[in-house]
Amino acid sequence: MDVEKIREVFSVMNNAYASYTFQFFLDSMEALGLTKVDLWGGVQHFDPYCVDTGYIRSTLRKLAERGLSVTAYTPEILAYPYNIASEDDEVRGESIAYIERNIWIAAQLEAPVMLLSPGWGMWDRPKEEARKRSVDSLALLAQRAETLGVRLALEHLTIQSSNLLNCVGDVQKAVSEIGNPYFGAVLDLGQMSVFGENVSDYFQALGDKVFVVHMMDGGPQGHLAFGDGVLPLQQYYADLQACGYRGPITLEINDGRYARDPHHALQQCVAALRCWEG
Repeated sequence: MDVEKIREVFSVMNNAYASYTFQFFLDSMEALGLTKVDLWGGVQHFDPYCVDTGYIRSTLRKLAERGLSVTAYTPEILAYPYNIASEDDEVRGESIAYIERNIWIAAQLEAPVMLLSPGWGMWDRPKEEARKRSVDSLALLAQRAETLGVRLALEHLTIQSSNLLNCVGDVQKAVSEIGNPYFGAVLDLGQMSVFGENVSDYFQALGDKVFVVHMMDGGPQGHLAFGDGVLPLQQYYADLQACGYRGPITLEINDGRYARDPHHALQQCVAALRCWEG
């Protein structure tokens, strides 16, 4: 694949660089020759707690100085004490308010799409009750996103992260129930592989409701640099093209083994992409 095509299609999420400064991440992107960022809202890189329009303009200026643009905004949700499916009204209310704030941030960033997760239910409590709370919360958030012109992409997760949304059937059901044109889904190719699913499963179920794709290698689980796992990534890319997908593809490479040298891990991915045909 030629360099311009790689720049056009692939984004990098800066959570892989969580142990480094945002400046280091920007330097790395420039050195890699990449131009698109899936901006992770982690406090030491981009702080969603105290952000204002001046802070956002400053971040956008830093990106623009490197020729970088934002393809998606991914606020940190899993690692923080937020759960839109919580049976505790206060926790759920604070979680909804936090995500609403991040939708506003996404609009100010002019990010085409923002990612979010479904929350989770306690294992010793009825799953369907937690799922209903999650869907009700997501419906409210979708309405808020629509008013601001931000598309929301719901991410399916490992069972360790959520017991509410794991496979293609779960995603299709949630998107269908919410029924908002600004509400769609993430296709995480690693998660897809863990459940033995394939690309066409998601497009048959969701069609143009796939707003973002996450790509990584894995065993099949994990967020590995290309070549460090067993996934047929070039075939997955061909399948995406065959299904008509032309949206952003985020390289989500954040396994702990790369924490000390994320630049080399992404460099390995770019080198692999350049060897792909077509």
